[in-house]
Amino acid sequence: MDFQTAPEIIDAIIKRVQHGVFGYSVIPDEWYSAYINWWKDRHHIEYSKNQLIFSTGVIPIISICVRKLTTPGENVPIMTPVYNIFFNCIKNNGRNVQDCALDYSDGNYSIDFDKLEKMLADPQIKVVKSNATYLLWLDYSALDVTANKLTAHIRKETGLMLSSGEIYGKESGKYFL
Repeated sequence: MDFQTAPEIIDAIIKRVQHGVFGYSVIPDEWYSAYINWWKDRHHIEYSKNQLIFSTGVIPIISICVRKLTTPGENVPIMTPVYNIFFNCIKNNGRNVQDCALDYSDGNYSIDFDKLEKMLADPQIKVVKSNATYLLWLDYSALDVTANKLTAHIRKETGLMLSSGEIYGKESGKYFL
């Protein structure tokens, strides 16, 4: 049965709507605790609250990283095929997409390492973005090293920032960067 909503409820809704902010305006401490504990419990990595930035999704964070780690006009390589929105994250921030297309043969993708090495030698390149299907593969399963140590080493030696795609699940990126 339909009936009119009580005036007190209508007034409360009107008051709430009048401020005009409809997004995530308050990030509760519980969010920080849940995030910090998730990483600590699953990966034995400890973060503090001041190391975290709240985001409404992966794509906004990729755009933030592009803006913070590069300057307008710089080249940002991606290994295609990738989710098409990754191109927008680069172009919409005034950077240039450098496509390092993967080779495809017999139903498998592979990296042309000569092409990749030549591209990464460009001093304009600062960021490498892989996607959740791990098309930029570095299989380190035979190495006696953790993902964090390997990533830190690559960042130190090359100055490149990497994205491992760990957001898509604990096992989805095991032994791959």
